[in-house]
Amino acid sequence: MKFIGLGGVSEIGASSYLYTFADSSLLIDAGIRPNALGEASLPDFSFLSQEPIALLLTHAHSDHIGALPVLKRRFPNLPVYATLATASLALEMLKDAQKIGESQGAVLFSLEDLANALAGIHIIRAEQSFEIGALTLTPYLAGHLTGAVSYLIESAEGSIFHTGDVNNIASQTAPSCYFPAEAKKVDVLTVESTYGDTLMHLNRKAEVQRFIAKVSETLNQGGRVLIPAFAMGRSSDVALTLADHMRGKLLRRVPIVLDGLVRTIHELFSEALFSEMPEALRNRAGAEGSNPLFAPEIVRVKNHQERLNWVTSQEPMIVIASSGMLNAGVSPLYAKAILAEEESLIAFVGYQDEGAPGKQLLNRTEGVREIALPTGEKGSFESIGVSCQIDSFSFSGHADANGLISLSKRYNPDQVIVVHGEGNSRLVLRDKLAKAARVHVLNNGEMLELSSFAKRPKRVKATEATSGSETPRPKRSTKMIRYKTRVAAKLEGNSLILNFDDDVDIEHLLGDIDSFSIEFARAEILRLKLSGRPK
Repeated sequence: MKFIGLGGVSEIGASSYLYTFADSSLLIDAGIRPNALGEASLPDFSFLSQEPIALLLTHAHSDHIGALPVLKRRFPNLPVYATLATASLALEMLKDAQKIGESQGAVLFSLEDLANALAGIHIIRAEQSFEIGALTLTPYLAGHLTGAVSYLIESAEGSIFHTGDVNNIASQTAPSCYFPAEAKKVDVLTVESTYGDTLMHLNRKAEVQRFIAKVSETLNQGGRVLIPAFAMGRSSDVALTLADHMRGKLLRRVPIVLDGLVRTIHELFSEALFSEMPEALRNRAGAEGSNPLFAPEIVRVKNHQERLNWVTSQEPMIVIASSGMLNAGVSPLYAKAILAEEESLIAFVGYQDEGAPGKQLLNRTEGVREIALPTGEKGSFESIGVSCQIDSFSFSGHADANGLISLSKRYNPDQVIVVHGEGNSRLVLRDKLAKAARVHVLNNGEMLELSSFAKRPKRVKATEATSGSETPRPKRSTKMIRYKTRVAAKLEGNSLILNFDDDVDIEHLLGDIDSFSIEFARAEILRLKLSGRPK
């Protein structure tokens, strides 16, 4: 087996990964670099000397599907596989990208290319295996976005688990990723590392409370709130969170305005893809007799005149608009007005690329009071003064380092390929995984011969290694104790502080501890494994 990343290996963007087997090759994803224009935004498809046996899509974010029409123009007969949600969302995402490309004078594909790219797409479902040639593939929920999946690839040469973008914490519109109950051995794990250098994300409930408090403070002083958001999932999660707090009278009731691709995707979630929403949201709709995604506070902007009315309005409101980095879409139009309002707030809720206007706002230093925002015409920018408040909130759709490590342990790989990361994120995650597997940190275009690396040596039991003249060691008697309790946990540097309830006999419970390990599983569940002799 061989691996080569055409893009998205040493960066976040242009994700496209080629796996080569004895008689075929398989491509996963075909994305673009959101902050680049034209050909510079594409993966390096020149590495495709022949047509792959298939293209698998993990999910519908542009950095994973934005180059699909370009690839299909080159290989018109290339079979494409995706979940129903990914195929539906990809259509809207690519239509929007084509329109933005035209306005910027950097068109990558036509609407005809787009239609050809999605025609005849093969729809797959999570946990239902299918075969392509000699390969057996099983998609598993990835938790990152509605319809997002990881792929288990099984071949005669070995097995690969490709995570794609993955999240072990559920949101309102996407369940958490698939975590096998017991370790499931694979030869190779290809894992994203967006937050590979972040040990643990901020507590989601506490972060939501901080977010609501800041939004409430802004609205109560008569200000407006702009939330530049990624249209796929994040925006709908935020809109639901805000509407729920208004319904519970924990937040002033004002319009929650959805605009741009945010509105389009929210309507898709609410209607055509509602059956793909998590069970909890579908059950809630049945119990309440109405769709929570269509809460009365949520307003959908239908045309440009309505948009201008909201932009110029001075009434308190919350606007959720694409794009999430202020580098395209309609969010820069709202930002130009709101940036001048001292009482107003721009709140970021997602990842910001280096160089993006959103990142520049978050990184601005004292004395820097202007920001360059796109005008929407052929890559031109306009400098805008900054007077409003700027803040960011951690609602990440990616697993943190602990989540990624836990996932790796579940698949017990011999080799790990770390991709989809910037700065130190890949290196930090590499160091954390290196004790358990051989870890590869590559560059775009660098080929890795996976079969050239020997697997970890088999562990031989002590009794098997003794000669006839030696006395075998007696087997150590091990008593497994399972204990479940609630405990308050706090991370201080590299130390985990545990505060048990008063009625727990800690001395008896812990005994003489030789070692311990910590695993973060779904949501806020923490597993602590202790090794030693109980007293």
